[in-house]
Amino acid sequence: MLANLHGNQVVNKDCSCFWWSEADFVGVQCIKYCLILLFLWWESILDIVYGMEFSREELCAQETSATTITDTSETYQIRPDLDYKFKTTMVKEMIHSVLNDELGGKTYNKDEAEVWIKVIANTLRGKVREMPFKKYKYIVQVVICEQHGAGVKIGARCLWDADADNYACDTFINDTIVCMAVIFAVYFY
Repeated sequence: MLANLHGNQVVNKDCSCFWWSEADFVGVQCIKYCLILLFLWWESILDIVYGMEFSREELCAQETSATTITDTSETYQIRPDLDYKFKTTMVKEMIHSVLNDELGGKTYNKDEAEVWIKVIANTLRGKVREMPFKKYKYIVQVVICEQHGAGVKIGARCLWDADADNYACDTFINDTIVCMAVIFAVYFY
């Protein structure tokens, strides 16, 4: 406990003292403001989760009413069921057929390539949504470039759950076109 405050010197009850500077005071103020911002951020997360603002009493009432539910059909799952898990081989076959249907017999044209990319991406997104994978969010990436015989390296990095999330990709190559399509499937907890 602080007994006396003399300028920049703080004296404790046990007669030991320490010095503080204005920079220390500013640091304490920064920590205080960071904690306030963290609290405001947490309240905004609650607003997003619950869809609207609630008072603390309403949140406690919702938590107690949620615990009295006896129906187990709506339980929280952190992993997909095996039947509904993203299957890479099935999606890769679908990507292969879409790329062959859309780009087969075409020659590279830089003006039409942008339209082809949008059509392929929308088609892939629509077809993967029709597949029996539940609670997945999809990211579709399509790259088309002209075939000149040079090598192309395309990479992606993702931070995800290796047990539930996955991806599928396929490449289409003809005399003038190189196209690579990737579908990332992220399990929505």
